[in-house]
Amino acid sequence: MLELLAQATERAGGPPRVSEWSPRFLWPAVALVAALLIGAIIIALVDRWRKRPLQDRPSANDELAEFRSLYERGELSREEYDKIRSRLGERLRQDLDLPAPPATSSRPPAAATEPMPTAPTVVTEPPTPPANSEPPSAEPPPAPGS
Repeated sequence: MLELLAQATERAGGPPRVSEWSPRFLWPAVALVAALLIGAIIIALVDRWRKRPLQDRPSANDELAEFRSLYERGELSREEYDKIRSRLGERLRQDLDLPAPPATSSRPPAAATEPMPTAPTVVTEPPTPPANSEPPSAEPPPAPGS
């Protein structure tokens, strides 16, 4: 094989010349460029869709009105409507920058519960003075040194 290569170089007057531009790389290169372009277009469209204005989306108030009409027509149960209303209420408060409602506990109020038993109260009478002593006077005792 080396002999054939040596003979070819002698006849041509030098080493065989390799073409710098080959058409066999043209179509894969075009396909690669097209795939990159299509990918860039898809990414741009998805980014535009993701950043679309919120005006396209109905407001929480509009959605709540729609679900209210579904509930009134009987298409939603009371539990489903209450869940939807609580979720949309949170979104509505966020949209209007209102503070969150006070947290409600699941415990009943203290007045509705049974009173806790208390220790019995012991009433004590004041001690009785001894029989041979005088009753206390209402006048204050004399000041010392008077």
